[in-house]
Amino acid sequence: MFDALRPFILEKLSELIIDDVEYGLKYAEIKEKYGFKNISNISRIVKEKSKWIAEFEKDSSPLRKTTKTTKYTNIDKGIRNFVFNCNSSGTPIGTEMIRDKALELVKMSGQTELKISNGYIWRALHRTQITLKKQHGEANSVDPDLLIQLHYKLSDYIKNADPKDIWNGDELGLFWRILPRNSYVVKDGVCKFGKQSKERITAENPRNIVLIKKLPLYYRSNSKAWMTGEIFWEFVDRFNKFNIEQKRFSFLFVDNCAAHPTDFNFSNVKVAFLPPNTTSVLQPMDAGVIKCFKGHYRVKFTRKVISYLEKDNFSKVFRPTLVNLFEALEMVCSAWNDVKQETVSNCFRHCGFK
Repeated sequence: MFDALRPFILEKLSELIIDDVEYGLKYAEIKEKYGFKNISNISRIVKEKSKWIAEFEKDSSPLRKTTKTTKYTNIDKGIRNFVFNCNSSGTPIGTEMIRDKALELVKMSGQTELKISNGYIWRALHRTQITLKKQHGEANSVDPDLLIQLHYKLSDYIKNADPKDIWNGDELGLFWRILPRNSYVVKDGVCKFGKQSKERITAENPRNIVLIKKLPLYYRSNSKAWMTGEIFWEFVDRFNKFNIEQKRFSFLFVDNCAAHPTDFNFSNVKVAFLPPNTTSVLQPMDAGVIKCFKGHYRVKFTRKVISYLEKDNFSKVFRPTLVNLFEALEMVCSAWNDVKQETVSNCFRHCGFK
């Protein structure tokens, strides 16, 4: 199996060998059973049985394959305590929050030689027995033949248009006080953080393939936080005025829903309605832009929550009311700005806007 025993050994293999010896098997039989080339390795394992048992009974990962330790144990301990405190306060956390805390701990300890890379984060979580528990979503599908037809029609529709004038707008529902559904937890911890907030806002932020300019924030309210025909008309009217100022004529692609009236006509905007149930393949915003935006927002929201909790030394449990709507709107704008132009362009090309 291997010629010489390295300074470490897999816990499972050592346990099996020790169990076989205690059961009465001879070294030669164990050598054949596990594929060793000689019995010296087996003899060494048995001789140092107490050492290995003590080593692997320490507070370390059961998947650990080495007896090596890190000199940054204070950083590991700080990360573990941080995750434990977040778990206790009902605050799910992701990799970015752990990275933020690790950078803070490095700065506080003066150990600036330590680089908080992805590899270091992974090894630190592995050493401290912190795992990520996930949930899975759903996938949509569209008839391939219909998709080909729609792409031909789309190409013909925009063949003479300037890419700067091709826009896609798609409403999204944002539960602005909801925490991530996945979280790192300490070993044997339960991924359970109480009832999530159902407060939502509807956002509509059109983008084009080259992103010549980002539109300003315009806020409206109603009792259900849904898009209505009146609000949609105001949105398109403002977009039309934007195009008049820019001296351009734009195509705005939106989905076909009851909140999108069709009986209007604007001087500098042509609204094109996409067929129903095709948003996942024809709408660039739904092909990855919105997902990217929500990811940025969730990170910003969780950072905001953790900053409030840390001020009180995690003495309080997370409450959705820690963040107000004005702060959420600020984070919405910031999250949209964090969406890279490359992401938007790739999503447009993916949906046939070439």
